[in-house]
Amino acid sequence: DCEGAIPLLRRYLVNTKITAYERLVGLVNLAACYIWNMDGIHGLSTLHQIWNLVDPNDPGQKLIRAYSIELAAEMAIHTKNYSQAEDWVTSANRELAGTQSRYEFYAKKWQSILRLLLAPQDHESLLALRQIRQEAIALTEWETARDCAFFEALALRNDSLFLETYNGTP
Repeated sequence: DCEGAIPLLRRYLVNTKITAYERLVGLVNLAACYIWNMDGIHGLSTLHQIWNLVDPNDPGQKLIRAYSIELAAEMAIHTKNYSQAEDWVTSANRELAGTQSRYEFYAKKWQSILRLLLAPQDHESLLALRQIRQEAIALTEWETARDCAFFEALALRNDSLFLETYNGTP
């Protein structure tokens, strides 16, 4: 319930008792809620707040910075700003490489989605996205599996996969 979480997160962020790190985590969650609700204006504004506050030399803040970049890539894909999405995806993958975190997995997901959207006839792009989807299913990452199926249906104009994704995924 991202829409319902936004006012709670905004209230949390004005709490003077939270640490700087907790504020960054709250901002990342707020940005994600905005982006998932397709509110790009507030999403981007919140991402800029994060980038102004995060210390790129602090290893403890690396995942926050990287995940916020991945969120920017997701937002750019949703708004069909594919050239900007390519830049963000490349940056997120570079920052997350070797972390073996779920955020690295998510960045690879968005990279695969973007590749297929840019070249829907490319068989390798389709296979890469399907591989990510299978990994997501094995990890019980249902939102990731659903994202992969949705964007495959969108890129290939596959009505039956779209309906299956919309109506029948866990």
